[in-house]
Amino acid sequence: MKTLIECLKDNNKNNPDKIIFVDEKKSITNRELYEDAMRISSYLIRYENKSIVIEMPKGVNCVTMMMGVLLSGNYYTILDVDMPSERKNTIINTINPVCKITCKDNLKDDYLCYEELLETKINNKVLDINYNLSDPMYVLFTSGSTGVPKGIVVNHNAVMHYLNWFTNEFRINNKSIFANQTPLYFSMSISDVLGTIYSNATLYFVPHSYFSFPLYLLKYLEENKINTIYWVPSALNMISSFDGLSEFKLPNLKKILFAGEVMPPKIINYFITHHKAYYANLFGPTETVDICTYYEVSNIVDKTVPIGKACKGLTTLIIKDGKESDEGELYVKGPFLASGYYNNKEKTNEAFVQNPLNDSYPEIVYKTGDIVKKDKDNNLLFIGRSDFQIKHMGYRIELGEIENRVYSIKEINTCVIVYKNDLIILYYVGTITEDDLMMKLKDKLPSYMMPNRIYKEIKMKYNMNGKVDRTYYKKLREEE
Repeated sequence: MKTLIECLKDNNKNNPDKIIFVDEKKSITNRELYEDAMRISSYLIRYENKSIVIEMPKGVNCVTMMMGVLLSGNYYTILDVDMPSERKNTIINTINPVCKITCKDNLKDDYLCYEELLETKINNKVLDINYNLSDPMYVLFTSGSTGVPKGIVVNHNAVMHYLNWFTNEFRINNKSIFANQTPLYFSMSISDVLGTIYSNATLYFVPHSYFSFPLYLLKYLEENKINTIYWVPSALNMISSFDGLSEFKLPNLKKILFAGEVMPPKIINYFITHHKAYYANLFGPTETVDICTYYEVSNIVDKTVPIGKACKGLTTLIIKDGKESDEGELYVKGPFLASGYYNNKEKTNEAFVQNPLNDSYPEIVYKTGDIVKKDKDNNLLFIGRSDFQIKHMGYRIELGEIENRVYSIKEINTCVIVYKNDLIILYYVGTITEDDLMMKLKDKLPSYMMPNRIYKEIKMKYNMNGKVDRTYYKKLREEE
């Protein structure tokens, strides 16, 4: 199995002058990326298979730093410079890194300076490092159900198996030009950012502010001849709400992939109607690198967009009460699986378990916590999260199922359901009034699943990953 470092070396050897990454401030060629990563790794080679924290803005320099860590035989954790200090400290205390690195503009007393690391003389001993595929490549932190960050350890083997599938399935190659939307500490960035290195593609880091100004965003895609995007649906909604494809035809944009949250039918139907391209709904947790199932969307969607079938090389199981079922919790087995949770054996043993359908030999599967069911074509449908399941008026209810019914109403752009103080609360953005929405929902939901409160918003609040901020809405209107 090839390593990402070997891909980096091959790109430098075979196509050194090709520009591979571009941000607002700079672009970098394969040769420049490799040589800068070599300089960084020549400093970090003093460590071996240790944790290194990178706290830098998303862009060319951050990717260079990531590659420098990997070249040195260590593994990284990305922190956002704007992340709340309490969360940063929790992650740092958990990971206990041998060093922390940031850029000159963000330098702190106990951090190394990225720009100074670039002045290190190249030590060719870096080329002799033996990269063990079972070693960690990175530790990516997500919030657990308790709100405490969980560090997911992902090894080289899992990432390389995943990138091989991703680039083959979606025909990503040296002619692909990505426009990145997601942060580098979010698992979706593995697909486009590391996929760019794996396939010698080109990636543009879209300025974050452009996702609030659709006109700038569309001009950016057009001017840079972007042909592939992999975004959360909320980002695509910026274009559909603006009706941007009526003015911008984007002839180069041939692949539109999306993941990270439920795709409302209104958004995907807008794109299918206005723009001829390949569309796919990707689904999966960070614990499977990024994705475990996918579904090609080729026609107008009436209801929920399926999450499809397992990626090649993986197996998905639906388990209920310890047995296989057509509806229940999604389990995944195969080479994409993470190693477990950093410094957290208890959580690891809860989620990475023996296959309940196999008592003949050891076989680890991952319990996703996602509730799914099969449709008539054996495609999986996402119902909700097991930790979003509530008991209300004596009934067990999936909040995700209510959201899906709300999204089936054509006047709805975006919505979120939260449960607080024994109340089901709906926040939405759309062209329908609260009263009319309540009337339409009565035809779609049983009485015990009906929202107790409905609030129409001018715009939704999004988190740093570009997804609807559930935590914000859970805390909103505390007096309810």
